[in-house]
Amino acid sequence: SIPEEKPLLEVAPDLIVYQADFGLFGAKPDGGISFTPTTVVPRPPGLSYGFVVRFRTPRPSVKFRTEFSLPGMEATPVNPEANPMTSESMAEGEGGVIARYWQIAPNEPAGPQTLKVFLEGKLVRSFSFSVQ
Repeated sequence: SIPEEKPLLEVAPDLIVYQADFGLFGAKPDGGISFTPTTVVPRPPGLSYGFVVRFRTPRPSVKFRTEFSLPGMEATPVNPEANPMTSESMAEGEGGVIARYWQIAPNEPAGPQTLKVFLEGKLVRSFSFSVQ
């Protein structure tokens, strides 16, 4: 028999998260996409990094939001109005997997960054990583 998978987080009784990882995306020789979990993102322009969240739900769609905080954008006593970059989307018919990635920009700042992923308004995971 297959062992029962352990849930990572219950967002709602009908929305269970089983996996939430951050890492690097790459091309496989067979044309597929590879994913390598990491907390360090090298700076070569064009490198793809992002997250994968795997969940189960009978819902036809799920609302998700991401919040990025870049170096210097953190709220501090000197700059209390600093806001993360936010994006909201609906995941429809994605088979219980949300994967999103970004590419390193030529002027990407080095240093610590934070990416928070929310499903239906509930924080699934906060990823801290470093662009080097």
